[in-house]
Amino acid sequence: MKITIGIPAYNEEKNIASIITKLKKITDSIIVCDDGSSDMTSDIS
Repeated sequence: MKITIGIPAYNEEKNIASIITKLKKITDSIIVCDDGSSDMTSDIS
């Protein structure tokens, strides 16, 4: 079984990298949906 996790994100540049790193250990794929952040969230993810 493959597991995909979706993460809604808005201005989460301080947290998104560590969240993705942790989730990579327990899931097959990650989809980040950036809701128009004004920071670097989309570039980091």
